[in-house]
Amino acid sequence: MPTFKLTSATTMVLLSLAGADDHTSFAHRIANETGLTPTTTASVMRRLIDGGFAERLPEQVSTHGTPRRPIQLTAAGIGLARACDVKRRPQAAHRLRCIAAALNLPAGNPLAQAADRLDHERNDQLSTLTQAVLGPTPASSVCPVCTALAR
Repeated sequence: MPTFKLTSATTMVLLSLAGADDHTSFAHRIANETGLTPTTTASVMRRLIDGGFAERLPEQVSTHGTPRRPIQLTAAGIGLARACDVKRRPQAAHRLRCIAAALNLPAGNPLAQAADRLDHERNDQLSTLTQAVLGPTPASSVCPVCTALAR
């Protein structure tokens, strides 16, 4: 099995597939959702398939007649996507706490409660919260709220 490098583009494709119905999607849809180029998306999809994290499904004919080649995450791919999401949660929790501090919200505010959930709970529903806070792409390690407050 080839060495697998987890790049930001790979993380974006993984999270897109993980959020799709049946963990299945097409290159065009993923490229539109993530903002990656079709070439990058196809390259990442090929690496996921080669690494055993996704599998190609039978072609489907679209409404405009061009065949679509869907891929679906395997159990290993779903696990990898969850790990990527879990790695992003502390950053999302930090950002929520910074926003609460910038707004001078009292202790126990809803943003702090959401941050606590991200820190302590381990369920798949929290990936929606993480994406809402950080966006669909891997966030920069620099918190924009902290940067703004430091000015």
